[in-house]
Amino acid sequence: MAEEEAIGSIDLSSKGLKKLDKAVGDQNHATVLILDDNELQRLDNVGTYLGLQKISAVRNQLIRMYGVSKLQNLTSLNLAHNNLVGIEGLKELVNLRWLCLSGNNVKAIDHLNTNINLEHLDLSENNIGCISDLSHLQNLKELLLHGNRISSLQFCQKYLPMSLESLSLADNRIADLNEVSHVSHLPVLREFTIAGNPCVAAATAVATHPHTPGHGFDYRPFVINWCMNLRVLDGYIVDAKER
Repeated sequence: MAEEEAIGSIDLSSKGLKKLDKAVGDQNHATVLILDDNELQRLDNVGTYLGLQKISAVRNQLIRMYGVSKLQNLTSLNLAHNNLVGIEGLKELVNLRWLCLSGNNVKAIDHLNTNINLEHLDLSENNIGCISDLSHLQNLKELLLHGNRISSLQFCQKYLPMSLESLSLADNRIADLNEVSHVSHLPVLREFTIAGNPCVAAATAVATHPHTPGHGFDYRPFVINWCMNLRVLDGYIVDAKER
């Protein structure tokens, strides 16, 4: 059993690695490679691990991600908390379903044209200023964009796929609550976050509990009126009274 696990998954986390060695022997059959908490700046040689389906290289010093470009079997890629400034090397990864680039310095949502099987896309805590056209990602269920610099949702009616079930836009720069109208077309949107934006900063619902008495405009019924199928707004269940 131990031998079987060693082949299936290679855990090189917290090894002080500055460079990844080429795969040798049974490593070619590994499906999971964990490289968390090292000092890698690039993913050189990761393409030699031909059987990989899942890579995690969280909390390294990665400045490029192009090394994954040959791993056509990859379904999951987690490169959170690195120094990446852009999305690259994913063109051939048509089987990719789960992508996390949270906590980097990505400035644009691009180079995902061929990744039509993506279901989960986490680009939170980056430096993104606008939402790009993601309408081709018709299997996308979760889109996490909290903690960016997004100020407008103007083109979301065309740009966001109808498959979205969860959309996170908290802690951005949206100043006008009417921007919410641009996501009202999403028929299966169940979870939505917008707290921490200027448009709700003065609202009562920004308090610890959404129904805390106080002063200001309660934004929740307004948002729910646009997004009629919401079940959870900013972490709190939508109740019958709010509807």
